[in-house]
Amino acid sequence: MYIVVSAVTKCATQIQVTRPEQCSHSRSEITVIAAQIILDLHAACTLLLSFSFLPLYSTNRFFLLSLLSSKKKPKPTNRHPKEGLLMSGGIARGRLTEERKSWRKNHPHGFVARPETLPDGSVNLMVWNCFIPGKQGTEWEGGYYPLTLHFSEDYPSKPPKCKFPQGFFHPNVYPSGTVCLSILNEDYGWRPAITVKQILVGIQDLLDQPNPSDPAQTDGYHIFMQDRAEYSRRVRQQAKQYPQALA
Repeated sequence: MYIVVSAVTKCATQIQVTRPEQCSHSRSEITVIAAQIILDLHAACTLLLSFSFLPLYSTNRFFLLSLLSSKKKPKPTNRHPKEGLLMSGGIARGRLTEERKSWRKNHPHGFVARPETLPDGSVNLMVWNCFIPGKQGTEWEGGYYPLTLHFSEDYPSKPPKCKFPQGFFHPNVYPSGTVCLSILNEDYGWRPAITVKQILVGIQDLLDQPNPSDPAQTDGYHIFMQDRAEYSRRVRQQAKQYPQALA
């Protein structure tokens, strides 16, 4: 009971106000003083009341202590719903940024590889426009073949999709233009360490060295297997369709 009386006396001495305009304390100071007084009352009550009420008073004590804390609650962040998707593609874009830097420093002669430029002038790292020169001394020489690399958010865990123009003549190119190459197969040939440079050089090698055991188009495969003279003529004709001026 003595503690209760002391708490009430403390309240009277710390806040001596008869009218609101006479108050010399700020609202925050009054809140702190009042909270401390209630804590003192809590101490008195824990001595007088039965132990069965202690959990309730303990909860109130933690609530009051939170009022006295000077730490501000973190402000909620207004994140865009698509932010999670952008973050999930952070690894892919980071890797492609490094690929772009590496390509600028050193790349095979005659090859072109650059990210797509959007109408607003920004760069789309997920799509690259490339040109592959035909090897000298082969029937593909003289052609600069356009190729598009489409990267997914899962790159480099998954390979890019590489596409020539639709209808491109080659045994290992699908009618849609998609290249069929072992290092681009995520099930057994692809490795995350494979670079853009290695992909383009590998496709250049494929042009002159088709893989008849894994055909992708009927026309190119049958002509390659049955009439090499006609196959060579078609390849030379296609090379003329893609002169260097297009690169």
